[in-house]
Amino acid sequence: MAISKKIASGFAAIALGLSAVLGSVLPASAHAELVEASPAADSLIGALPEYIDLTFGENIMTLDGSEGSNIITVVDANGAKVDDETIVVDAAVVSVGIKPGFGNGTYTVTYRVVSEDGHPIEGSYKFEVGEVAQNVVIAPAPTATHTDAEHAEELARANSNTTLIIVIGTVAVAAIASIVLLLRRRKAASQPNL
Repeated sequence: MAISKKIASGFAAIALGLSAVLGSVLPASAHAELVEASPAADSLIGALPEYIDLTFGENIMTLDGSEGSNIITVVDANGAKVDDETIVVDAAVVSVGIKPGFGNGTYTVTYRVVSEDGHPIEGSYKFEVGEVAQNVVIAPAPTATHTDAEHAEELARANSNTTLIIVIGTVAVAAIASIVLLLRRRKAASQPNL
């Protein structure tokens, strides 16, 4: 009976330790939302930018062959499409290029993306391009870079988290096996030899 309590205590300690470690390593499962847009919602800017950049609260899912799962469309006040349909996903930033040749007016950005946890995020907002803003000198907002090196860096970070989880799991299995072997040896040592 004493051995069973020791085994149960050992398993409880391991489970508690693993839950504490994994709880601090794994990301929270809250749903992502749009946290920043460039140009911003309801803003007045001097010229149409080359890209519309949307930043979300968590990374956006990208899968080979799923080009249509993340969409950003930009239309002018007449409903004419001004985006070039070139969607770029860089971790939590999703961008679309803008065709040249469009001028002042109100533009509507509509988006639908899928976060890494598989939940769709959708919405829309408007911004305006006008001459009033052209007279004000504003430093250009930094735009997201769209490089393969940054994408590779994000993948490396994700792989390091996966490696950490595998190492922790391996250590936990080794600890459990050690406890079981130790208890078996103690039990065998305490029994009289026949």
